[in-house]
Order: sequence, then structure tokens, then C-alpha cells
Amino acid sequence: MTCTICRFTKQDAPRITQLINKSNQFNLTTIRRNQSDIIKIMEDTNHYSFTCRLEDKFGDYGLVSVIILKIENSSLIIDTWLMSCRVLKRQLEEVVMNEIHSIADRLGIKIIVGEYFPTKKNTLVKNLLTDMGMKVSKHTKRSVQCTINVDAFKNFKTKIKVVQNDK
Repeated sequence: MTCTICRFTKQDAPRITQLINKSNQFNLTTIRRNQSDIIKIMEDTNHYSFTCRLEDKFGDYGLVSVIILKIENSSLIIDTWLMSCRVLKRQLEEVVMNEIHSIADRLGIKIIVGEYFPTKKNTLVKNLLTDMGMKVSKHTKRSVQCTINVDAFKNFKTKIKVVQNDK
């Protein structure tokens, strides 16, 4: 398998918008956005957002994952993390977490923060953040917040070849 990681592009904005508005099962926050919101995020220096495309020997699955990160003080907030259900449990989750860590490290950020907002449809990702090595830091009726110190993160080993495509 090969995963191509790419910063958001205007060309991909329609597909990004489609995934954000239709993905329910693998979607941590279920925040919905329109295409103009995506363009604003692309232009905002307080955000770092990327997509993942996946292909294997059977074919190209296309753009299958959307990640929106927000930079706040010395933290990198996982604002949106979603994936198409057709590529689940193939180690793409680990590739994405490795990339989030790499971004935080490059930016000199010390803490990664993620939050899970439960819905009737997204129980699939209930334990995603803790499975990725994060620790629960806050638990309310509405959400579970998890954090990890960038220095404490250990990259996951995967069988996926990762290609960076920073256009």
C-alpha cells in the first residue's frame, strides 16, 4: 500500500467538503463545513491541514482521509480527523498519527490535543485517540479530550509506504 499525504488544495476542496459532510463512522468531531470554509482554513496560518490518498495492488482508493489541525499557543489541536470506511484497519490511522506528530515536531509544538464527540454513528472511533497513545485529560458528557506530549510519542511501524506531495 502507498499513502500520499498532501496539504489541502483548491482542486481537492470539493472532495474534502464531501468527506467532511458525509463521513459519520470514522469522524472524531463530526464538524460540518462547506467549501468556502475549507478555502478559509487553507489560507489560515493557524491551521495545518492535509489529506491522505491510498492505493494498493488492487487499485487507487483516492482521497480517503481529511485532517484539520489548529495551532493554539504551544498545542496542536486535532480539529477534524475523518476517514472513508472502505480503508479502515489498514494502518492508515497509524500513518496519520505519525504525520500529526511529525507536523507538531517540525513546528516546535509540545502537546497534541484531540477530542472525541460521541454521536450515534461514530462509536467506531471512541477509543481512537487512546489507541494512538494519547491519554484522557478531560471527560465530560459531551466529549473526551486526550493529549500527548510530542516528546513522549513513539512512531508507529506500518507496512504502508508514505509519499509526501507538498504541491
